[in-house]
Amino acid sequence: MLFSSIEFFIFFIVFSIVSIKIDRKYFGLLILIGSYFFYAYNNFFHSLILIYLSSIALIQKKKNFNIILILLLILLPLIFYKYINFFLKIFNDIFNFNLEYYNLGSIPLGLSFITFTIIAYIVDIRKNFNFPHTNIDCLNYIFFFPQLLAGPILRPSELLIQLKTKFKFNTSKLSLGISIFSVGMIKKVIFADTIGQIVDPTFANIDSASSFDLWVAFFLFPHQIYFDFSGYTHMAIGLAYILNIELPENFKSPYLTTSITNFWKSWHITLSRWIRDYIFIPLGGSRVNFSRNLLNILIAMTLSGLWHGANYTFIIWGILNGLLICIEKIFKINENISYKKYILISLNLFFIFHLWIIFRSESLFDIHNFFIKMYQFNFFTNFLNFIILIIISLIFIFFQKYDRTDFLIKFFSKNIKIKLTISITLVFLCLFLSGGQSQKFIYFDF
Repeated sequence: MLFSSIEFFIFFIVFSIVSIKIDRKYFGLLILIGSYFFYAYNNFFHSLILIYLSSIALIQKKKNFNIILILLLILLPLIFYKYINFFLKIFNDIFNFNLEYYNLGSIPLGLSFITFTIIAYIVDIRKNFNFPHTNIDCLNYIFFFPQLLAGPILRPSELLIQLKTKFKFNTSKLSLGISIFSVGMIKKVIFADTIGQIVDPTFANIDSASSFDLWVAFFLFPHQIYFDFSGYTHMAIGLAYILNIELPENFKSPYLTTSITNFWKSWHITLSRWIRDYIFIPLGGSRVNFSRNLLNILIAMTLSGLWHGANYTFIIWGILNGLLICIEKIFKINENISYKKYILISLNLFFIFHLWIIFRSESLFDIHNFFIKMYQFNFFTNFLNFIILIIISLIFIFFQKYDRTDFLIKFFSKNIKIKLTISITLVFLCLFLSGGQSQKFIYFDF
């Protein structure tokens, strides 16, 4: 059930009506039933995995077992569904074996996000989260449907307390929530899905694609994944806002940053924060000597790459991000004020866009072919189209300056009726153009 589908609109309208009519003491149960239905609608069998994971969280809430054992039990479905065949492939490659792969079907939607959410809950309640809450409160923190499938990844102190104390259908925030939701839907349906129709065939057939086609994919895929994921985030933020819940920002103009370090502070912010708090800091963070600090960065970013997918390409992508962050730290790139900002932004985009091609490619062979063929392009034969492509990319990058939740809240807080009317019209336009069934969100695979 995608946010951009007719089925979801029917679900959310019914959910909202019930939340208005129901007694407040049943709010927790409403969230639980509604969120579980939302997830089970996609795949009932996969929803049993959600029950398994949440049961472990409830058991750990009641009695503290060995944290290593609990974490292994939580990671078990993720390892099995997402990584078992990849591990078998590595084993086959190293020892020249021919072990058979498992036919697992699709990965349960949002499994990585749900797993990370539960880990955050278990670690935090063992450390310092003492807010009194019931089992239903715990389940609602895990199941809350706006952020269930692709985040933002929230800690208990950010979401659980709000669900227990603030949740209600809020008419005063209705227009603002709808407007923010409409921005997310436009980014997904109009921009991300349209760009996908252009670049997906290129990545599927790199050998037969022209050099210019590869440059189109090079310049547009970074925008596809941005519009797709930030679109989901703003749809989630808008939905939560209608229910009086505030979700944190997940993107802050990432393509306008001056370094890879700052990029990861602006792209998928809640994942970067999760990796910092539950991987980087436990490894020693920045409290260790400089060499060990660099190693911790490499480990954290490599694991971040592996989190995104079970493929050598994702591992290389993570390692390269880590190496660039280490280089910036060694040469103190962020602290060197002699550089002009626009030069640093341009240089950063050069690295980011190349890294996205590694991220998107299916194999190391595809990466090699993509870059070799792309750089064989004769710019003089298609110079005008190339310049137009760059201009389109620069326009997308420039408007990230305004594509932030804080700006949207200020913008939609004025002339509310007019902007609400426009927002609703745009939502229906998106539904019409997509036929009520847009493409799956890219990050659902992660």
